[in-house]
Amino acid sequence: MDRIVFTDENGNEVELDILSMAEYEGRTYILVTDELEDDGSEEMNVYIMREDEIQGEDAIYSMVDPETEDEEFINTLLDILEDSIPEEEDYE
Repeated sequence: MDRIVFTDENGNEVELDILSMAEYEGRTYILVTDELEDDGSEEMNVYIMREDEIQGEDAIYSMVDPETEDEEFINTLLDILEDSIPEEEDYE
C-alpha cells in the first residue's frame, strides 16, 4: 500500500495510507487513513484529499473539508473512492 507524508497546519508530519485514488471532474482525489492497523474495529478515520499541483515528482494535496463542500459532491466522491478500494485479499 502506498503512503504519503502530509504536513498539517501545525507543521507536524503525518504518515497516511492511501486507500484509493480517483479522477473526478478533471481533478485527482485520494482517500487516506491514519489508522490502518487491524484492531478488529469495523470503522476507521478516513480523509479525502485533493491534488492541487505537481512540484517536480511530488504531488501537493490538500484536505477536502466536508463541512465547506457541497454534500452531493462529497457523497459522489466517496462512492467513487470507496468503490476503488482493493479487496482485503489484494493486500496479502
